[in-house]
Amino acid sequence: MKRLGDLDEKGIATYLALLARATESVMPEGAQFALIVFDEATTARYVSNLARKDVIGVMRAVADQLERADIPAPKPKAKRLRS
Repeated sequence: MKRLGDLDEKGIATYLALLARATESVMPEGAQFALIVFDEATTARYVSNLARKDVIGVMRAVADQLERADIPAPKPKAKRLRS
């Protein structure tokens, strides 16, 4: 699989649409999400089922929580699932 930064805009859009559909398929009905994807923090993109202005507010709130350590640190990186 190509790195995110190696994809063109159409490839990135396709990837994000697949992520959104997969996320919606496993989330409870009515749940909201915003996923940030990046490779080495050089190419960051997001996909969400929220309005852009709402995503910005949520991302700011999460960043504040992370800085205060109000959100538990993630567990060690999980192995990738391959089909």
